[in-house]
Amino acid sequence: MKQLSFFTPKLLPLFNKHKGWVPVTRFIKLGYDMVCADKDFFNNKINAFRFGLSQPQFNAIKYWLLAFKIADNYNKCLYPTEFGKNLFQFDPYLENPASAILLHYNLLKPPSLAPSWFILFNSCNQGEFDSEHIVHFIKDEVETKVANSSIVKDIECIQLMYQKESKKFSEYDTIFNQLNLINYSKDKGIFNQNNHIFLQNPYAVAYTIVDWMIINQKFKVSDACYKGISPPGMCFKLSRNYAEDILDIECNGYQLTIDKDFQPLLSIANNRVLSQLMKLAYQK
Repeated sequence: MKQLSFFTPKLLPLFNKHKGWVPVTRFIKLGYDMVCADKDFFNNKINAFRFGLSQPQFNAIKYWLLAFKIADNYNKCLYPTEFGKNLFQFDPYLENPASAILLHYNLLKPPSLAPSWFILFNSCNQGEFDSEHIVHFIKDEVETKVANSSIVKDIECIQLMYQKESKKFSEYDTIFNQLNLINYSKDKGIFNQNNHIFLQNPYAVAYTIVDWMIINQKFKVSDACYKGISPPGMCFKLSRNYAEDILDIECNGYQLTIDKDFQPLLSIANNRVLSQLMKLAYQK
């Protein structure tokens, strides 16, 4: 069944835009610094050689900056976003697990430029999957012709990003394996649905929940878990109980608690609260 309500026109053609290059932190940091210094940095191909990068790697860095919404494209130039500025202000080298949480959420946040990631976390409701099955599943979800090889490259990139140990990239480089979202056993990926990493970083996850609620104007925990487009509950495979525990925190003098009807008291949910939650996420 094709579920096009999940997608935006920008999302559909963007398979394998990373060309096999996993978003390692040192290159994301490099790309962000260069965009801050020169909005035309990625328009000048000679910059790839100046920094010892291949052209596919150079293009992949640009893709990841846009996909994580660290930078935005305006008049063919890249500019750092407010999210990107705040992220690197609190974590200049992307070493904090909170950064992995925020970046993973942003990768799936519409408009998403990572369709395989978007479909895997939002539409695949099985507890485990194998590579062959998920390739066909993703292909069936979109109404456009996609080469199997492109989806396979995406799945390989996902595995390198999220698996616990990688022979090709160190844990520091791929910070996303700190999230413990997917466990791999042979050719199967298994979603970790009882994930204590998020209870250890409640402010970072609360940021994603409040951000989603503000954008969608839906303030029930059940909505933020399972309804609408790319809710945090689906992004992180959270149960409602986990989401309730995470939101039972104090932010900026206000208690983000849950009442008996599971209605979070988020009348104060606004950008000021988001800024405070982000700050608290990095004070841990």
